[in-house]
Amino acid sequence: PFQGLAADGNKLAIFNLIKKGYDICGFVHDEVMVNIPKDCDLNDAVEEVQRIMCESMQEFTPDVPIQTSSLLADRWYKDVDDQPVDTAGRIVPYCGNGCAT
Repeated sequence: PFQGLAADGNKLAIFNLIKKGYDICGFVHDEVMVNIPKDCDLNDAVEEVQRIMCESMQEFTPDVPIQTSSLLADRWYKDVDDQPVDTAGRIVPYCGNGCAT
């Protein structure tokens, strides 16, 4: 039963992201890949995507706390956990081999 709820929450999140104008470029298992333009405020965009995803899932599981994690990167990477940040603590895209762009 929970797997079905998670699938429904993910589908609603993708729908809500598209309605907000986000370009969804992929969905792998439980990861939504969103193209975010480089010229926008990346921190704000990531925060909004995460908020939309949490709110969407919360509709199906109102009594369960929902959290997301993110990785801003130049492409999809498997098993990358650490988001690079600049000296001001703002996220910068991960670009493989540990470099940040």
